[in-house]
Amino acid sequence: MSTRANIQIINNNNQALWLYKHHDGYVTHTGNLLEFAWTSWEDKTKSIEYLVENGVEVTTQEHSDIEYLYTIENIGHKKINLTIYNYTWEKSKRTKKTLFNLSGKESIVWTKYKLFELSEELKQIDYQAEYYKKRLRELEGAEKPIIFKHSTDIIQ
Repeated sequence: MSTRANIQIINNNNQALWLYKHHDGYVTHTGNLLEFAWTSWEDKTKSIEYLVENGVEVTTQEHSDIEYLYTIENIGHKKINLTIYNYTWEKSKRTKKTLFNLSGKESIVWTKYKLFELSEELKQIDYQAEYYKKRLRELEGAEKPIIFKHSTDIIQ
């Protein structure tokens, strides 16, 4: 199943451009794509062209099937407000949770975003490591837990 996302870019005149990413909408992919596009060009038209060339579509509104919403609000003088929301379903109800929200100088916001992105990647790595440790215990019939002090530990 695809992880879908919308991107909303709001300019200084409070006009919104809506974009849609049909797959790979999670933070460690689409967020990274956005960061690269936004910080690589002064002319944000080129940033949007880059996004479209890399699988992002222009759309007219927020889609109802998304898991992530990225909002970039240009607040002037090289300052932005970046907010990332995650939509989940709980008991047949769709809920919207703020994952990241920061306003300020573009370079600082994007640098703090990259730290957030890395923390999300580490969560994914920890989850995968737990899965494979459990699987290894099942395969070997191990009764005691396998403990790694660091994700780079090597099984011997």
